Amino acid sequence: LLAGSLEPAHAELRTAAILEPKDPHVQHLFGETAFHMELYEEASQAFQAALLDESVENPIRAHTFYCRARAFRKRGLTREAIESYTQAERLDPEYAPSFFGCGKALQDSGKTEEALRHYERCVALSPKHARALQGMASCLALVGRAPEAVQAYRAAIAADHTYALPR
Repeated sequence: LLAGSLEPAHAELRTAAILEPKDPHVQHLFGETAFHMELYEEASQAFQAALLDESVENPIRAHTFYCRARAFRKRGLTREAIESYTQAERLDPEYAPSFFGCGKALQDSGKTEEALRHYERCVALSPKHARALQGMASCLALVGRAPEAVQAYRAAIAADHTYALPR
């Protein structure tokens, strides 16, 4: 979607979603526009509607679960987000963003060991994922594995120099 055209696209997709409530592609696109307009509850509902059609191929369903998880996170529904990220991981175990998102949600929930496993899987899939490396480093430091944490921080900086002061 082009910058500045989000509102009209959202309006058109809302109409399409009403006219085609069982079309998972329309529902997903409607969810995407709602998300980018910061209408997170509407986005969650649209993604849920898209997931009702179980005949959609797994990578596409996985992406929809991932998008729904992001909308849940924006609404502060961390448990629901983790469940959706986990569904995305199960459907497409090669999609690194799901593992990163789940790791972040788990870390924010204080589940450091679990978060670390998800960050490690993300990095295994995408070795230069600086944010996952930084999350992994934070978790490693929290569980007392300082030498590995330093290595992960260095890898985050190497992957993206803006991590010179890791967050």
